Amino acid sequence: MRSLKHILILALIIGAGVTAWALTPVIRRAFLKEPEALPVQAPVAGDSYTKEERALFDTLGSVYNKVGQLRTYLAEGNIRLMDKADTGKSILTPFRYCHQDSLTYYKLGDQEIIAIPDLSITVNHSVHKIFMSPRGNRNAGPQIFINEEQLAALKKEQYVITREDMAPLTVIRLTNENHRSCREYRVSYDSAMFIRRVFMRMSDEEDPADRSLDKYITVSINNWQTANIPAELFKVSSYVQRNGDNWEPVAALRNYEVKYIY
Repeated sequence: MRSLKHILILALIIGAGVTAWALTPVIRRAFLKEPEALPVQAPVAGDSYTKEERALFDTLGSVYNKVGQLRTYLAEGNIRLMDKADTGKSILTPFRYCHQDSLTYYKLGDQEIIAIPDLSITVNHSVHKIFMSPRGNRNAGPQIFINEEQLAALKKEQYVITREDMAPLTVIRLTNENHRSCREYRVSYDSAMFIRRVFMRMSDEEDPADRSLDKYITVSINNWQTANIPAELFKVSSYVQRNGDNWEPVAALRNYEVKYIY
C-alpha cells in the first residue's frame, strides 16, 4: 500500500507541489486516511502478470521518472475533486508549479509558496497572512523517481493494468473494484512522455464498500515548460521586505500579517 500512496502523492506533487497539497484539507483527507479494508483475494504475485503487462508497469515508472530527471520545469493546470458523499466538498482548483535547481514556487488556489535556500514563505491570500519559516540550503524539488521495489509492491495490489490509445494521448489504466482505497488510477501522457492528466477513483473513507460514494480526483496539466522559467516567481521581494531584524509585507500586501514558524 505504501507504494500505491507514493505514486498517488507524486501525481499531486507534479500538479501542485507537496506543501500546497498538504495544506489543502479536502484533498489531503481524500488521500491519506486509510478506510476500513474490504474483503479481497490473496495478493497476486508480481510474476503473475504477462510480459506485456509488466512492460506497462515499467512504462508507468518511466513516465514519472521523466519529470524526476528535469532540473527545471513549470507545470500549470487544475485539480478537480468530486465527492459524492458530500457535494459541498467538490472543488476545482487551478495550480501553477515551478522548480529550478534549489528554487521552488507553487500556487494552489489562493495560496502561494516560495522556497529558496534558507527560507520558505507561504502566502495565504484568503486570510491575508504570510507564514515564514527557515529552510535548509538544499535542492527543493521533489524526488519524483519510482524504483523497481516500488513497482514490485504496486504489482501486489491486484490491479488489472491496460493501455489505451486516445490520440493524442496514451493512457495507462489500473483497476481493482475491491481495492480498499483506490479502485481506479489512470495516467494520460503525450508523445514526449509528459503527464497530461491523472485520474483517481477513491473509495469513501467512512463506507468503502459503497461504490456510489466514490471520490473522483482529476489532475489536468495544460502546460509544461522546461526553459525560460519566469525568474520573478522566485522573488521574495514580491511579498516581504526586511525591516531591521524583522520582515514586513510589501506595500501591495500591507494589510497582511507576517507570522514566523520555527
